[in-house]
Amino acid sequence: MRLLRFVRVSCLLSVLAVVISSAESAEKRYLIIHADDSGMSHSANIGTIESVEKDIISSTSMMVPCPWFIEFAEYCRKNPNRDYGIHLTLTTEWKYYRWGPVSPRSQVPSLIDEDGYLWHTAKEMAENTKVEIELRTQIERAKKLNSPSVT
Repeated sequence: MRLLRFVRVSCLLSVLAVVISSAESAEKRYLIIHADDSGMSHSANIGTIESVEKDIISSTSMMVPCPWFIEFAEYCRKNPNRDYGIHLTLTTEWKYYRWGPVSPRSQVPSLIDEDGYLWHTAKEMAENTKVEIELRTQIERAKKLNSPSVT
């Protein structure tokens, strides 16, 4: 269902892009359509990959701590001529589908809850002091997996 909503929104935005680009104007206009949360799940990856390959979206960002990040990083390596970025991730909003930090938990104990996962909300995470360690570790992991455009 979530993939279907993603594809519907992508299609609507694609139509909007055509309307904007075909509007008569003295100025040339551009519309950048960005897909968020690549790597979060297999279905998010499939929807993003299909949208990238059909030129529905202009760019995407990957969530490094998520379980399906490696699948999307592999796609990025095989398709380096696209616009990829990193969606730095410090929370996990889902009730039953959660992930922990990329850094060893012993280095960032204030970023995790009693179950060992990242906090559910930014409010819960706001007072933590080890944010920089985790963000740098996510960037290093993306570099290690040779994701294009990560320098």
